[in-house]
Amino acid sequence: MEFYVKKNIVVGFCAYDNPNDKQAWSGIFYFMKKSLQKHYRKVIAVGYKNYKLEIFKRDFWRKTIRLYEIIFKKQVTHEKQEFDMGQFHENLIEFAQINLVKEIKKNKYDLLFFPSGSFLLANLNTVLPTLYLSDSTAKLMVGYYPDFMELSDHSKKLCLGFEKEAINKASKIIYASKWAARSAIEDYNCQEEKINIIPFGANLEIVLSRDDVLLRRKSLSDSCILLFVGLDWIRKGGQIAFETMLDLNKRGINAELIICGCTPPGGLRHDKLRVMGFLDKNNNKQMHRLANFYMDAAFFIFPSRAECAGIACCEAAAYGLPVIATDTGGVSTYVGDRINGRLLPLAAGSSAYAKIIEEIWKDKDLYINMCENSRDKYEKELSWDVWGERVSEIIDTLVG
Repeated sequence: MEFYVKKNIVVGFCAYDNPNDKQAWSGIFYFMKKSLQKHYRKVIAVGYKNYKLEIFKRDFWRKTIRLYEIIFKKQVTHEKQEFDMGQFHENLIEFAQINLVKEIKKNKYDLLFFPSGSFLLANLNTVLPTLYLSDSTAKLMVGYYPDFMELSDHSKKLCLGFEKEAINKASKIIYASKWAARSAIEDYNCQEEKINIIPFGANLEIVLSRDDVLLRRKSLSDSCILLFVGLDWIRKGGQIAFETMLDLNKRGINAELIICGCTPPGGLRHDKLRVMGFLDKNNNKQMHRLANFYMDAAFFIFPSRAECAGIACCEAAAYGLPVIATDTGGVSTYVGDRINGRLLPLAAGSSAYAKIIEEIWKDKDLYINMCENSRDKYEKELSWDVWGERVSEIIDTLVG
């Protein structure tokens, strides 16, 4: 086990959600904070408690609008909703920043770390060094992710403005992919020397040894099990994953598909399909189940339609799985084509995925080589220990 010398540096962890919850931002906050705590004696969560209440109010407002439309059979225009939500969001942000300032004054911090949530840093005036982290930029998100498809001009202005201010104010910036970093440089004129590219890690408490993982890969049965993990069936490309399994069976490959995180729409059923639904990583029993699925699978299939990074790719790498993924967003930072998996164009359908998987599965030497490369990538790039080491170097430099 690694021994870390904890430094007497106090880090303010300025997140918009609870970093002690393994579901907050897909567990990223939790594992980031845990990783930093291996290097620093004090990593204090700042700001999320009060902001969480305001998020609840916002969601309640959205549900109220929907209820109004159902009862009175009168649609609230999209522009009206977006303007009201934009105004509400501005009030929410002002509230969050006021409370953030109050909490910052309670403790003596050496550095403030802002993982995502550009709005928290955008209007904050502080003499402390600040480290901003993101997996994307607002410019990339608008028109790319479903939630950013139909924003009003008012909402777009807010998003783009916060991003610009956060980038300008940050002492240093960490991006989770080359894709995001390139946007900061090209779309926001951010100085290249201000940017660091550090991929995320695997959000797993349970990771077996390299020997155990690779031994399992070498002793797989004739059943080619595909693992699909994601909360959003549509955005993650669930239908392509299902049709890939069907196509493989038509090709004579004994393929199965395990779905974790979501339930396919329309009661999708097949004797080669296992739907596990949502697994809570806060629950040890469910965390063990997920780890077992990674261990038993032969491939990780990731046909996402839009993706900033892909934490599940890190998890797949931890278990030595070749990843068959869409080359979109920041995925290429996590999956090296013909190294630890294959990258397919966004237009590729299930037949293309099935063909690639068939080729790798039938060439056992190629398959084992990809498994070894996948585990290598986890150990060298895609673990939170590696992330913590690299981030601590930046923090130490900023604090001086």
